[in-house]
Amino acid sequence: MNAFARNTGYTYISDKHRAKRREIDDAGMVALTYYNHGVTATNENDFAGALLYYFRALSLDPDNKSAIKNTIAVLGQWSLQAIENEDYTLAVNVLNAALQFAPSDRTSRHNMRFALSKAMQAANSVDEMAEHVAFARELHERTKDKTFLRLQSRALQNKAYDFYQNGNYEEALALTETLDADTDDATRRDINRLRMSLFLNWSSDVMDAGDFEQSIAVLERAHMEKPKDSRIKNNIAYTAQEWAATVSAKEGQARSGELLLALAERFPEIRSLQRLSASNYDKDAKAALDGGDYEHAINVYQSAQKLGVTDRTIVNNEKVVWNQWGLSRMEQNDHPGALAVFEKALAAHPKHSAFKQNIAYVVQEWSKSLHEAGQVIDAERTIVVQSERFPEIRNIARLQGNFIGAEVNNAQATESFAELEPTLNSVSRYIEKKSTLDKIVGVFYQNWAKSIDPEFSSEDVLTIMQSGVTHYPENRHVKKLFVYVVDRLAGEAINAVDWPQAASIYQSAMRSLPSEGSFERNLKKVKAQM
Repeated sequence: MNAFARNTGYTYISDKHRAKRREIDDAGMVALTYYNHGVTATNENDFAGALLYYFRALSLDPDNKSAIKNTIAVLGQWSLQAIENEDYTLAVNVLNAALQFAPSDRTSRHNMRFALSKAMQAANSVDEMAEHVAFARELHERTKDKTFLRLQSRALQNKAYDFYQNGNYEEALALTETLDADTDDATRRDINRLRMSLFLNWSSDVMDAGDFEQSIAVLERAHMEKPKDSRIKNNIAYTAQEWAATVSAKEGQARSGELLLALAERFPEIRSLQRLSASNYDKDAKAALDGGDYEHAINVYQSAQKLGVTDRTIVNNEKVVWNQWGLSRMEQNDHPGALAVFEKALAAHPKHSAFKQNIAYVVQEWSKSLHEAGQVIDAERTIVVQSERFPEIRNIARLQGNFIGAEVNNAQATESFAELEPTLNSVSRYIEKKSTLDKIVGVFYQNWAKSIDPEFSSEDVLTIMQSGVTHYPENRHVKKLFVYVVDRLAGEAINAVDWPQAASIYQSAMRSLPSEGSFERNLKKVKAQM
């Protein structure tokens, strides 16, 4: 019974299971004969012959389950033999027949995935690969087995890698374009990643070969497809950096700068290229700075901006160089030179407040150095001249009167008022702010008078105040003090009934300050007493 089962595929059913027996007729006996020949052919690896016998058996006896089972088994064995012989087309065709007979058969599906994967990998062209991919989608529709859709991802990656290894970059990329719109998301993500990797590898290979221009062109294609892919952006920047370094070594820094600027304009959304272009100019400018050539460094930065380099580093570094240049002139006590530098800097950057502050600082230090050298007039004149030169910088005008004011304060300690008066008179025309001048002059004459007579009642004090109103007739502080001194001295004469002396004092006061009406009125009163 065991031998019978091995040879026929049938299992002997004993009498106690009589109900499970199936009676066959004469046609069934012929079918069984064909079946047995099929088993023999299978054992001899004559798979095509075995199928013919099994089909004949089934034509005569459609209920022969063993013939059905062996038909699927033979198709499986035949496909494995074809795969072993690298005849993948035959294997796929055989397994296609098996899946048509039994769409749910797991073994047939497994063998089909393996055979189709091998067929895809052995494809000699993109078109042939596309046919295999289309067939995989057909199998998915027939069997609803998603593994057939994912099969193309693995196969495409392997085949694309083969093309890439042989330098067939375009063919490798073309493979990734064989996806249909209904491809599942997982497969599409895998192939998209593969596509970007192919672009990156291709650009890297041609760059290593020294063809930077083609490397950039390849990356540009990838960037157009995936403009937000950071890997593509970074590789474009890196390729540009290496290309610029090569050009700089062969053709010079200027040519390298032109190249980087062109690339920055070509890819305006890649900020790292802007920074790279800026860095190239920055390097040239710093080389000029190392040699102490501030003007050349500024020209480099300004040229970069005129050519379109908008990176903030360029603008900020230009401002730094202007500042360093001006302060270097200051260190050499070249105040006019420092002002000239900062004046140009302000013209280039009129809204940059630091340059205004620097100009005010230079004027302050310049006038201070003149004052310390005893040139008070020149110190104040310098402030006025520079305030007219830079009318928009108010801090310069605020310096007016500082140095003559210091001299006035110093005169109180040294009692050198007489020596300072001519200087004050000369300086006064350089102090434009009336309130400042009035205060300085008022303090000067008040302190001078007080140093002679704290009571302001001597003839010498009157002489001093006469000089004050003569030079500063509009100064209310001096006028007030003069009137006080005149009235006090005249009052003392009146008290002594010395009417002529009192009249003389008022007459002299009127000559010194004609605008003061009280003198004339008091003089009339005195004359009336005479």
